[in-house]
Amino acid sequence: MNVTATTTVTMIIQQPSLTEGITAIMAFAAVIVSGLTLWFTSLKGSNIVLLERPLFIQKTIQRETFDRIIPDIVFETNLIFLNNGTASGVLRMDARFEPMNELAPFFKKDRFMFGTEFHRYTASASMPPISIDEKDSAVIYIELTVEFHDWKRYFVREPVPKEQISEVLCQADSKNKKRFSDFCAILKNGMHIGTVSIKSYQTARKKTEERILVGSKHIGVLDEELISNFRSWETRWDTIDPHAILMDVQQVRESLEKELHECLMENFKTLVGLPEIGPLRTDLLDTVRRRFDGYESKKAIAEFVLRSANLDSVLSKYDLRTRDWNRRLNLLKEDPSKKTLEQSLIAEKDSLKTETASLVAEVTNLLNTLRECYSSNP
Repeated sequence: MNVTATTTVTMIIQQPSLTEGITAIMAFAAVIVSGLTLWFTSLKGSNIVLLERPLFIQKTIQRETFDRIIPDIVFETNLIFLNNGTASGVLRMDARFEPMNELAPFFKKDRFMFGTEFHRYTASASMPPISIDEKDSAVIYIELTVEFHDWKRYFVREPVPKEQISEVLCQADSKNKKRFSDFCAILKNGMHIGTVSIKSYQTARKKTEERILVGSKHIGVLDEELISNFRSWETRWDTIDPHAILMDVQQVRESLEKELHECLMENFKTLVGLPEIGPLRTDLLDTVRRRFDGYESKKAIAEFVLRSANLDSVLSKYDLRTRDWNRRLNLLKEDPSKKTLEQSLIAEKDSLKTETASLVAEVTNLLNTLRECYSSNP
């Protein structure tokens, strides 16, 4: 008789004790704390933050200032940054101003100035990068100047036919007066001047972050006093520099006579052999244009009359011919035996003389037109 014995093995899984559970939780928490500590003390990197939103203060314009000029509008503010990261960081900023739509046609440009010391600005347009140490702070001062177009000498015109040059120039001063009256008419108490936007670019660990510090914030308010000061110029417009554009026209004419007419006459005398044939005055167009560098209204007037009279394109071609004439003349002087060069100059002499005479006549007509314009408005 076979006997089968069955043995049952019972496995008992022992549950962990409460003490061991608490120990495991504390160990895990310690790992978390250690990781956070490592992040905030070593791995976080720089973290440059703006402590408070800036307030743009509109500088007061003294009433006496309007007795002399129509001033620009200036704003000031400062931005306080803190680097609460774990490494030094680099910060730079860009700023942008947008005038209100109604005022935009009357503003010429805006200019931002940045500095790390009050009223000691070191840059414009964009702030150059600065470094901020960890746990350190920096104050950035900003000045914004909003410039108006020159009310008296504003001149922006497209070319017109020759016969309309005088009409446009003679009406320019009265158009500027109306333009200023239109500006005063739209001014309203409480009207904002424009909006400002500021972006920052700063290092954060191994990358550069872009942040919007100020997004299209309205700045500046026109109050009754400021509006009244602007409008005071309407009643005094004709007593202060009343014919500003025409005075500029006179000075432009004097420069054109010296830089163009006299030089062309000199070339003409050279080409007819009084004295003997020699080098010609060239680069006349560039010389005239450079003459008005730094004089915005005069430069605009000169460009307008030259283009309207079609002298810009004619002079450009003429300068190419005279430049080439001088080049070949220099080669001939270096080697007088080059008869072909001499013959080419002689062959070109008559056509160049005719072109010069034609230019003299055109410039003379233009000078007469300009003289009649400012002489008829004493």
